[in-house]
Amino acid sequence: MKSTLQSRRQFQKLAGAAACGTAFVPALLSASPEEQVDRRVFAMSDLHIGKIADGRDGAEWLQLALADVAANIPDIAYGLTLGDITQNGDVEGLDSYLGQTRGHRIPKWFELAGNHEYYHGNIGNYTSMVRSTAPLLHLDGNVAWFFLSDGKESRQGDLTDATLAWLKAGLTEHRDKIIVVCSHQLVANTVRLSHKPPFQLHPIDKLQEILDSCPIDLWMFGHEHHSPYAKDKIVRKNNTTFINVASMSHAYGTKGSGSVILDFKNGARELRMRRRDHDHHRFMKEFEVAIPLRSACSFPEKG
Repeated sequence: MKSTLQSRRQFQKLAGAAACGTAFVPALLSASPEEQVDRRVFAMSDLHIGKIADGRDGAEWLQLALADVAANIPDIAYGLTLGDITQNGDVEGLDSYLGQTRGHRIPKWFELAGNHEYYHGNIGNYTSMVRSTAPLLHLDGNVAWFFLSDGKESRQGDLTDATLAWLKAGLTEHRDKIIVVCSHQLVANTVRLSHKPPFQLHPIDKLQEILDSCPIDLWMFGHEHHSPYAKDKIVRKNNTTFINVASMSHAYGTKGSGSVILDFKNGARELRMRRRDHDHHRFMKEFEVAIPLRSACSFPEKG
């Protein structure tokens, strides 16, 4: 069994090679799932409540997944939902989502809007029931979380000029912190299918300028979930790790309900990401990774 140090060295070697492309993130084998952590975060995307796949509605896949989390994964500080909560942005679907998440033992939730929140002109349901589509910053210890909602109705992701300016200013202000950015669509030319326009976050050139000038430790998204989970949905490029967390639902051929768990530990210069298979109540060891951080984690007692 490799040590944490060996795993980290392997990661850094691959990261150096990733300057001209992408590289798979190696497995972290040393940490136990039961090890005490100082901040545990649950991240999911693409629930598609209102769409039936493999005999269950998205609301049912969410219910089964949250039951798995409640029974088997303790001490989660907050949950992240990275868009496409419902299939059509309807009130009933959002009611189901809020009833399940706000009634769960995870005490705090952060959401962003995906393209399906806009369907049929229903973005007003999201903004009145969940939250604004304005970008959001959450500071927790020395970790800065940036949440970027989709800016208009389109399959591709579109950030407004105001959101881009806000993001660049925030990344500059908090550059001494551990930076995590969350969006719905994929950052171009990173993970699987991120080279195809319908899956990309736009404007690509301006986002690339931000990536080139601002340090970002981790960027997470969803949106592309048209296959079983695979290693090319986790890549590292130019000192940023990119993770596609989708999908909570079986919709669009995922063949599984999945999410990710992020474990941060005070003093550690890496975080552990584990992929959860909710259908079989197990962690998928082949996707367990150590993500290098520019700074050591430092958290207060509560998230």
